[in-house]
Amino acid sequence: MKHPLFQENWHGRRVVLLQGPVGPFFWRAAKWLRAQGATVRKLNFNGGDVAFFPTGRLFTRRADKLQGALRSLLEAHGITDVWLFGDCRPIHRVAIELAKALGVAVWVFEEGYFRPAFITCERGGVNGHSALPTVATAYADWPLGDGEPGLLPARPGTFRAMAVQACTYWLMAALLWPLTPFYRHHRSLNVPAEAGRWLRGYARKLYFLSRERGLQELLVGPFSGKFVLVPLQVHNDAQVTVHSGYADVREFIVQTLEAFAQHAPQDHVLAFKHHPLDRAYREYGRWIRKQAAGLGLADRVYVLHDQHLPTLLDHAAGAVVINSTVGLSAIHQGVATHVMGKAFYGFAGLTHQGSLSDFLASPAAHKPDAELYRRFRAAVISTTQINDNFYKPIRGFAVARAPQGGPAPSRLSV
Repeated sequence: MKHPLFQENWHGRRVVLLQGPVGPFFWRAAKWLRAQGATVRKLNFNGGDVAFFPTGRLFTRRADKLQGALRSLLEAHGITDVWLFGDCRPIHRVAIELAKALGVAVWVFEEGYFRPAFITCERGGVNGHSALPTVATAYADWPLGDGEPGLLPARPGTFRAMAVQACTYWLMAALLWPLTPFYRHHRSLNVPAEAGRWLRGYARKLYFLSRERGLQELLVGPFSGKFVLVPLQVHNDAQVTVHSGYADVREFIVQTLEAFAQHAPQDHVLAFKHHPLDRAYREYGRWIRKQAAGLGLADRVYVLHDQHLPTLLDHAAGAVVINSTVGLSAIHQGVATHVMGKAFYGFAGLTHQGSLSDFLASPAAHKPDAELYRRFRAAVISTTQINDNFYKPIRGFAVARAPQGGPAPSRLSV
């Protein structure tokens, strides 16, 4: 099955692009849409948007004027579709609500549910706002193999390209700030402060590489099958701030520690894995160890940073997540998984449905249904995933054109 984006006939459609991922992805997407016969407009909100789409219209007014400006734009040009990256950004929440009220289709892009070979694109919303069914019966008869294209390998230099594009975005947002003085980003755009944080993050990376030498060997050796992995998420990720019910990641950590102390087998240990992209902003290690000591867990709790995740999952008794896509990785490797937030994969057959206490009492007893997972994965890939990435130019991007009145080609992704 082709992704729904490529089943659409884009000829004659009128599309508005809002904020995209940092980098030129939406610029390339606009070229692709025009090649299919669509009319494309872009609305920029800061200098970073301008850097990667210089021909877009710049919104310079206060936030309370956004809804009116968007309504005028959508109605004046007969807009049929809105494309955007991330459905929880404040400006995108306004746009989605308005578009739905006006009957305008909304296409939401996000990082891939299955990485690094895919990006996510869903109509209406992603993650906790996804329209994907959350019951096993919806996937029971999905044909296996449908939706499993030749996967792109992890592309060398993708992280480097993303870092360069992010730095460019932040720098241009700062330089052109006088043009958009009322704009407030969903994350900090203070260039000196961000540079300092990322230098600190790199220093922490080097420090923990040395300090944690041998820790992975301990977990996959003596503690193999006896540790519960807890992957932490970025502290200000919308998955946490919007879809979790937690005001702070620390609340999730404390809840997990307390349940583990009271219910986990005495020969089991708990391993928290820090998110690499959050290392520049938060470092929970010392605080976690202090909380663990207060609960009598000083010798049963570990904090990890850069260990190899697939290897850890191969040896884990179970995994506890808020709603991270690491949960999908755990299920993929047959690891029992408990979800604490709202996740489109958090249903019976894939994840544990009882209490956290029950899960931690015998984590390995709650493994996912492998057959259901294969069908679920095939369905999710074919309906929401595009075999591509945001941060690397795609060769021949604008070559494929749909016949007039025909569906968009699927051999080239956006």
